Amino acid sequence: MTSYVAPAELVEALGILAERRGRVSLLAGGTDLVPRLRQSAGLPDGRDTIVNLKRIEALRGFSIGADGLALGALTTVTTLRRDESIATAVPLFSRTADRFASEQVRNAATIGGNVVNASPAGDLQIPLLVHGARARLASARGARTLAIADVLLGPGKTALAGDEILVGLDVPLLDGYRISFSKFGLRPAMEIAVVSVGVALRLEDGRISDARIALGAVAPTARRSPAAEAVLTGQRPDREVLAAAGEAALGDVSPIDDVRASADYRRHLVRVMTRRTLADACAG
Repeated sequence: MTSYVAPAELVEALGILAERRGRVSLLAGGTDLVPRLRQSAGLPDGRDTIVNLKRIEALRGFSIGADGLALGALTTVTTLRRDESIATAVPLFSRTADRFASEQVRNAATIGGNVVNASPAGDLQIPLLVHGARARLASARGARTLAIADVLLGPGKTALAGDEILVGLDVPLLDGYRISFSKFGLRPAMEIAVVSVGVALRLEDGRISDARIALGAVAPTARRSPAAEAVLTGQRPDREVLAAAGEAALGDVSPIDDVRASADYRRHLVRVMTRRTLADACAG
């Protein structure tokens, strides 16, 4: 029989996770868990307890300071999309959120849930990777932080221990960078990415002094493309260099065949979309 609890304080939630380690499914926005329950699929991995996090104020809100943008794990996609201060500080969030599911889903889905769900096609992982975000984790044993790239281990798998909660995310700002995001899906809304690309470029004296490229849905996790970034760094962003970066990105992906696309088509998209997304960032 499934138990349901809705603690009002973080310490209470952490105590439940410590007591029932490995038996808890956390409920944030519910856009993944609730449909699963409605389909009578039950809780995953033999879990028997649902802990609803929505009443915990410590997981809500955001702040912007000299160290960057601090997001509570319950920050919704709608907030990332519409809040002007977030759009100014981290415009890649609003660009990405514009292509996230539907209005109804954006109102419920949270950034913490998108990260912990660990889908290789998770949209919000792209700006987090581009910005080099760090995840704040908490348990009854204490707190720690991990780079977002170290949190994501594989499809549906993260580095969180069974008694840990993702409390928030710290996102360094990239002032002066040019950014762009692109996503290819099979329909205009509620699409799961076939391939997604996010980029941030810093140009100095006509040359790229720093390049950050993240790719989604083309490997077991969303990931940066150090090969493509290396091709760009120190170069003028002409057509040949951007095309070379698109080719180099292929060395950082390992796509699969699935119902949405073949691995070969995904490789083609990586090459083309990386080049075009870089060109769009340069034009901006």
